[in-house]
Amino acid sequence: MICLVYAASIHLAWANEPNHELSTEHSTCILQCTRADLKLIQSTEIDTEAEIVTLVLDVMTDKAHVHLVTPATDGGHGEDSKYSKAAALQCMKNDDTSGHVVGCDDVASLAAELAVTRFKDPVPHLSIAEAIAPLAERVTSLGKELHLLLLGCNTIRLVPALKQKITPPAQARVVVLCTSEVWPSDCSTLLWSLYGHLARVADLDSFRAGTRTLLGEYTDHYKRQRIVDASRAALKLEGSLADAVHCDPLHRVMVTPAGDALMSLL
Repeated sequence: MICLVYAASIHLAWANEPNHELSTEHSTCILQCTRADLKLIQSTEIDTEAEIVTLVLDVMTDKAHVHLVTPATDGGHGEDSKYSKAAALQCMKNDDTSGHVVGCDDVASLAAELAVTRFKDPVPHLSIAEAIAPLAERVTSLGKELHLLLLGCNTIRLVPALKQKITPPAQARVVVLCTSEVWPSDCSTLLWSLYGHLARVADLDSFRAGTRTLLGEYTDHYKRQRIVDASRAALKLEGSLADAVHCDPLHRVMVTPAGDALMSLL
């Protein structure tokens, strides 16, 4: 619950005052996405002045699914529950909250909701693509670009489904960034820390070069870590972590007869 309280407080603080100049009033962040949340992508309002619409999915995956979440069937909101609002408030009992921009009550309410919505929901790649495709078509009709930043392990497996569900005219205006390896979770933010400043319409060269350099510099640090993580044992990369990151306009992506996506490296 302590971790959820921390996540809830940061999320609400950002929602209260977005901390990047390129975040508009239509920018939205969803923690622990459900299938219902996924459907909101189709109807999200697009800023008329924005040249680029960006969708970031930071998720866990397996070979055929993206892992979203679903609520507990029993609710789990009882006051005696370790997932309750009271439990969340207890986590903040000894904190100095004088400088907080969001009240403890609001943080505790969100933390309790997140705690109950915690059960894994494997969603097929085609279902994810079906939710994203209408947004791609709308963005294209407005003459804008859609950038999909797919963070997590082996998110390249989702790309063939996107290629199938997004029409060819729209594919030319959809750029996909994804990974092709078991990806260290603490690297996710590195993939887009330069994005807001360097991404340009029809030009991601500076973003690609900067991010590739950043990931290359981080690789040595990553290899020196002594964190025991079974998932990292499956990481096959010998060079830079950037060699597991791909970025291409969707119309340039090739899909093999075996159903694998072929994409350019970052």
